Amino acid sequence: MSQARPHILYVDDEPHNLMMFKIMFRRVYDVTTATGGQEALNEIKGTEFDLMVTDFKMPGMNGLELTHLVREIRPSIPVIMVTGFMGMVDEEDIKSQDIELISKPFDEQTISGAIKEALSGNSF
Repeated sequence: MSQARPHILYVDDEPHNLMMFKIMFRRVYDVTTATGGQEALNEIKGTEFDLMVTDFKMPGMNGLELTHLVREIRPSIPVIMVTGFMGMVDEEDIKSQDIELISKPFDEQTISGAIKEALSGNSF
């Protein structure tokens, strides 16, 4: 009997990043993408995800705001936040909320390791 592949929601307002993430992990995970916070919330309400990876800086709703709303629906979902704007992020606040923070651009090895750790149930 085979197990279902882990399902990841990747949220980013840059289409190129969405495409690259999906290509990078399509052989290992089921990846659903969303272009912003509201689209991600709609996905979360209708689909069971094992992990959310979200950009921090997005129009309308940043990744931290999105995480708060998602965790009202799915309190235990692991979250990895990626950002090219590390200076704008309160890293201690992020870590205190059990969110892994990764700098963009990220390499496949870094994000892959964080995903594996999150899916194994280890906290950050």
